[in-house]
Amino acid sequence: MKSMMGDTKFKQFEGSLLMEAAADPSFKTRLVVCLQRDSLIIVGTRLVGAYLGGWVQETRECVTGVAFNNLKLIFLALGVPDLGADPSEADDTGGVFLDTYECLDTTEKAIFAASMVSNSLAATPFTGQHFLDTLPDSEVECLQDNLPEPIFAMIAEAPSIGGGELRDAPPELLACVSPESFGRIPAEVLALGMGATSEESRACVLDFASANGNYVELLGALAEHAEDLSPEESLEIAEGGSRLFNCLTYEELEQFQKNYLPAMLP
Repeated sequence: MKSMMGDTKFKQFEGSLLMEAAADPSFKTRLVVCLQRDSLIIVGTRLVGAYLGGWVQETRECVTGVAFNNLKLIFLALGVPDLGADPSEADDTGGVFLDTYECLDTTEKAIFAASMVSNSLAATPFTGQHFLDTLPDSEVECLQDNLPEPIFAMIAEAPSIGGGELRDAPPELLACVSPESFGRIPAEVLALGMGATSEESRACVLDFASANGNYVELLGALAEHAEDLSPEESLEIAEGGSRLFNCLTYEELEQFQKNYLPAMLP
């Protein structure tokens, strides 16, 4: 690593905190290229744990064990899955995510779930067309019949839309869309963000969201005021994360973790 960085930058790296060093865009690449396998696993695990508020020793040991069995976890978390890969390592990563999650204690699970799910929701806008796709045909036809064509087209083409904004929409829209349809929007937003594209997975996420209507709000509360959450609310987030992750098919979970594990380290 010293030969790649040069004496000056290496001395700066030696004196910096790990998280400060990680802010350097080239740092992760240097880790993968320069560190031997065991060192890479240890440093990578500690880096992810530090970014998520710190893991207890038992958690670090468990996650390190997962990474030793599948180095792809570290490549994914660092956002450099193709660099330094050992051809002997298994390509499939579907089980890494759940194995990692099960290593965490309740508070750590809550933080992990909130980070992953919130990142997925932020990266997957619920568009006007998604909204129309959730409505029964009769309600879509009502909108087409009662809204001027430019207004209907504007709704369909909206890049991002949500239930709160729609409640301030023209009275013709409110007259056509039932309260039940409005009430489904948060569940549909969650299913879209999780990448639950198969019929069974989507139904599972929708069932979860219907039974846990405040889940997304709890995620936001954890992100903004973690200290205000009760132990019961942290447990609800942790258990909800487990249920949501288990809703996904193997392929969906693999894609989910490939998309959002790298977001753990900005």
